[in-house]
Amino acid sequence: MALFAAARRAAVSAAPLLLRASASSGANRGAALLRPLAAVAARPQPRAMPFSSAPATRPSSDAELLSVIESEIKYAEDCDDHDRVEEIPENFPFKITDEKGTNAVTLKRTYHGEQIEIVAHMPSLVTGDEPDHDRDVEEKGEEGDSDDDAGEKPPQSSVPLTVTITKAIRG
Repeated sequence: MALFAAARRAAVSAAPLLLRASASSGANRGAALLRPLAAVAARPQPRAMPFSSAPATRPSSDAELLSVIESEIKYAEDCDDHDRVEEIPENFPFKITDEKGTNAVTLKRTYHGEQIEIVAHMPSLVTGDEPDHDRDVEEKGEEGDSDDDAGEKPPQSSVPLTVTITKAIRG
């Protein structure tokens, strides 16, 4: 109710200004309407506070994570064996292909007309990744665990290989 009364008072006080502006000549009509607006714009307005959902300070865990990541990057950059090439014996029969960004090495060779291709994947000890079949075995073992650990075997590393042999067609 109070809002309605305030709106009514504002309309009543603005009515004479609008009547005077509309009664004036066409050239001054725009200026007459803009004068009250210019006066309102000239008044100092309270400064609006910017809104952000981001916290003012970073949590300490972010700083710790950032320092760990930076130290790992520095270590990787300082490591001098990025471009190191292993010596391959002269009589090694395979051509070695090692693509950057993958964890596989391909060995190729032709032997008695047959194409032999071996794809060797890096072991999980080097990359830190566990093959899916190792996880399944561990999960099954946890469900049926007994109290004695005497039968437990130490982890063994494995190198998965894919061997493809293509025989030449003889006609």
